[in-house]
Amino acid sequence: MKIAVIKQLEYYLGFKEYNVRFKEYNLRFKEYNVRFKEYNVRFKEYNLRFKEYNLRFKEYNVRFKEYNLRFKEYNLRFKEYNLRFKEYNLRFKEYNLRFKEYNLRFKEYNLRFKEYNLRFKEYNLRFK
Repeated sequence: MKIAVIKQLEYYLGFKEYNVRFKEYNLRFKEYNVRFKEYNVRFKEYNLRFKEYNLRFKEYNVRFKEYNLRFKEYNLRFKEYNLRFKEYNLRFKEYNLRFKEYNLRFKEYNLRFKEYNLRFKEYNLRFK
């Protein structure tokens, strides 16, 4: 009987040790639970922040798309203007060439008239 009591005491002490260990484990898990709840709160805050950032970046993306469209429009306008100015430049070059031709003609005419003037002066001197 003493052996049975001793065995029961051993089992009882063994269960007490297990009970103490399980209580320690329980405390640890409660601490872990508290930590994980804190982490959960932090991650929710981070999630909210990232959602805000995501919204901001979406707004920025929309703005930049609008700006991109504007600049594309401006680019097209400036290309049109550039083409117009190239056309004008070609016209003015043509006009310049024409005027140079006219200037040469007038110089020729001027030389002819000078020749005629000299002839008439000679004639005038002969007939005096």
